[in-house]
Amino acid sequence: INQFYNHHGFKWWSKTFLQCIKRIPRTVLVLFRYTNPIPLTRAWCLFEIFCTHQAEHALEIVMDEQESEAFHAALGAGHFNFNDWVAQIDLANAEAHDAEDKASILSAVKKKLKNGVHDLNKLVIALLREWLSTQVNRSTYESVNARQSFAVQFQRGEFLLSQGKYADAEALYRRLLEEKNNSDANDAETLDAMDRLAWALQHQGKLEECEP
Repeated sequence: INQFYNHHGFKWWSKTFLQCIKRIPRTVLVLFRYTNPIPLTRAWCLFEIFCTHQAEHALEIVMDEQESEAFHAALGAGHFNFNDWVAQIDLANAEAHDAEDKASILSAVKKKLKNGVHDLNKLVIALLREWLSTQVNRSTYESVNARQSFAVQFQRGEFLLSQGKYADAEALYRRLLEEKNNSDANDAETLDAMDRLAWALQHQGKLEECEP
C-alpha cells in the first residue's frame, strides 16, 4: 500500500490499511535514532501504531546494532531520561507529507478513542514504557561492573516510580541500599537511593519508615 497514491480518499485508504494490519500478527517499530525516533514524529507511523492497537495485535520495538549499543551505554551511564524522551511524543505535533492526511488521521483517532489524541499518546508511551522495562532488565544483567549496575538499577527504579509502582520501587531501592551497606560504601549513590526510597515510601503512606 502506498499512502501517497491516495486517489480513493482517506476513508477508503485507512480502512484498507487497517484490514491489512489485521492480517499481519505483528507490527515492527524501528526506533531510529533512539534519542528522538523519527517514526514517533510521523503522523502515519503513529496511525499505524493506532491501527495495530485497534487490531489487538502485538507491536515489536527494535533498534539496529549501533543504536542498541549507544542506547544501552546511555542506560548504563545513567544518561537516559525516559520522561524527557516521551515528552516529545504528541500526535498533534507529528508531521505528515499532506496536511489533509494529518487532519484525517486526527479525526479518525478522535472518533475511535474517548479522549482522542491524548489517549493515543498515552497508548504509545505505555508501549514504550513496557519495552523500556525489558531493556533496563537486560542492561542490568549485562552490566560489566558494580558501579554501572547501580546506575542501571537506579534508573529502573525511576521508571517504576514514574509508573506509580511504588512497592516495586521500594523493593528495588532497599536492595540497592543493602548492597551498598554490604560493600561498606557511603557515597552520593547511597544518598540518592535513600532519597528515592523515601519517595516510594511516602507515596505508599509509610511516613514513619521515611525517617532515617
